[in-house]
Amino acid sequence: LLLLKNAPHPMYLVTASNWPFPYSREKAAFPADWLNPYNKVWTGSARANDVHGDRNLVATHNQELKPLR
Repeated sequence: LLLLKNAPHPMYLVTASNWPFPYSREKAAFPADWLNPYNKVWTGSARANDVHGDRNLVATHNQELKPLR
């Protein structure tokens, strides 16, 4: 029951040196039989506004800043 409550475990937890859970890391990373190392995707980071935000970056700056004297 604890495995399903926490599943699927994130990569940082599965690869940590300390493993406080009573079940194996393999079961934590791949809780279902259809999951395996070949079809599970570990996302690297969150996307800003999905693909549109990744491809259309906008740099802005505040022109109201005044120089320090």
